[in-house]
Amino acid sequence: MLNKGNKVIFHLVVALIILVPLITFGAEKGLVGCDGTKEDPCDWAKFFELLGAMMRYIYVTVFSVATILFAYAGFLLMSSQGDPGKVTQAKDIFKNVIIGVSIMFLSYWAIWMLLRGLGVDTSFYQLLTG
Repeated sequence: MLNKGNKVIFHLVVALIILVPLITFGAEKGLVGCDGTKEDPCDWAKFFELLGAMMRYIYVTVFSVATILFAYAGFLLMSSQGDPGKVTQAKDIFKNVIIGVSIMFLSYWAIWMLLRGLGVDTSFYQLLTG
């Protein structure tokens, strides 16, 4: 297990991985791209822009966590020394990460197909994809 110093370093690294995308995505105009004035009203377009920014943040976070879990499962598998419990745990981590990322891709694809089927123009699609 990790000692106290390594736990602190681990938590700092995880916090950085989670917070850096939030800082970079919100750096230009902030998370909400309007200030509510007549010159810059908060309308539906700004709402969908907010949803797109949130979706991009979630995707970056999911891929960051998935990468860390793949690395951890690989390390666990290589250091198992034939221990069936660790091998099973590593395989379960691989399987669950692949299922989770697949569900995320399928949900994105389903939303995209629904929007295309409803005839939503590509400018809205650009808001979702950046």
